[in-house]
Amino acid sequence: MLFHPFVYGSPHPRPASGTFLGLRGWHGRGHLLRALMEGVVLNHRWHVDALCSKLPVTGAAARLTGGAAHSAVWSQMFADALRRPVVVTDVQESAARGAELLAATAVGLLDDVTDPRATPAALRRHEPRPDRVAVLDEAYAVYREALEALGPIWARLDAPEAPE
Repeated sequence: MLFHPFVYGSPHPRPASGTFLGLRGWHGRGHLLRALMEGVVLNHRWHVDALCSKLPVTGAAARLTGGAAHSAVWSQMFADALRRPVVVTDVQESAARGAELLAATAVGLLDDVTDPRATPAALRRHEPRPDRVAVLDEAYAVYREALEALGPIWARLDAPEAPE
């Protein structure tokens, strides 16, 4: 089963909406939850791939914070889908942490945002598992194909803003 997680908008130029594909009567809540988690992970891979195509990113580990970081299963999915290690840190609010680092740099408390004193503690590290990397690579290919194929359909379904 495949899920496109575009329930609050999409990074893609055409209108897109949240979509489950491949749903069958025998699928249960667990299947839906897994598809939802994988859909979020695959969408993040799309973002990371876009960034890596424009910026010189080497084999560095990805850092994960926020809701998905609380789940070891979801964190591992990120490592498998991104095909790189994922480090979960003790940062709870990434945006606030970024503002804090910029402010501390601006007033001279830190040399810059890469100052070693600003490095958050690592809670755990996930290495990509080759068997799951292969599975998520295939899922990502289907994810992207479905994204392209659904573009014209999503455009036809594009509705005005939801009523208040």
